[in-house]
Amino acid sequence: AAPPPPPVPARAAGPGATLAGAVAPSAGDAGGAPAVELSLEELAGASGLLVEQVREIESFGLLHGRTRSGVTRYGADALDVARLAAAFLRHGVEPRHLRMYRSAAEREVGIIEQVVLPLAKQRNPKVRAEAQGKLDELVSLGARLRDALVRSALAPLAEPR
Repeated sequence: AAPPPPPVPARAAGPGATLAGAVAPSAGDAGGAPAVELSLEELAGASGLLVEQVREIESFGLLHGRTRSGVTRYGADALDVARLAAAFLRHGVEPRHLRMYRSAAEREVGIIEQVVLPLAKQRNPKVRAEAQGKLDELVSLGARLRDALVRSALAPLAEPR
């Protein structure tokens, strides 16, 4: 097995930081903080995947790039997904089996949107900040609940026989 790739930060360290020349300011970042923007080849290299594996993961809707002027770039979330998919691959779990995570995430997003969207649409900055706080908390609660449910369901596998 190949050694794991060197760590690449999800967010660059600050202004002027580079990731193989791939860090560029993103309009969506608060304060103009630089964001990771990788080409397909850079994403593959940073995640430890082959380009073909990244394409396969993308074909199952697990990661998405942004295409501008005919060039597709991948952000920090895509890098996280690619690295996680690479870890699953090392355990013999193929990208097609990861679609269930995408489906579960989409359902979770739908529930969170129902709670947060009415607040996020408000013009009042205080209410919008409250929406962001609720969003962050609900995402954290969902991750913790998912973890607890999976561990509980798998507990019998860890018991001595």
